[in-house]
Amino acid sequence: MIVWLIADWAADWNKSRQVPARWLAIPAVCCLLALACLTYRQVGYLHDTEALWRRALALTQDNYIAQGALAGVLHKQEKTEEAIEHIRAALAIRPDDWPPT
Repeated sequence: MIVWLIADWAADWNKSRQVPARWLAIPAVCCLLALACLTYRQVGYLHDTEALWRRALALTQDNYIAQGALAGVLHKQEKTEEAIEHIRAALAIRPDDWPPT
């Protein structure tokens, strides 16, 4: 979206100045490179389901859905004690809504 915004802005701006297209491509390429770097970093957090839910818990507060989902993942991995901790955390946040919907 940012690249298209820059392209639209450049097209309007270029009508009066006639800047060569290769000079207009430089900001678009820089933008794409920055977004690619940010995407690469974000994908590192999301390489598996456990990492996804741990990242959600790290970025949010009182997220009973993430607590419950992480408990389910840990239970499947036979990490029962850690799963129970997350179930308790989810129930502490929202005792009237279990299982999370």
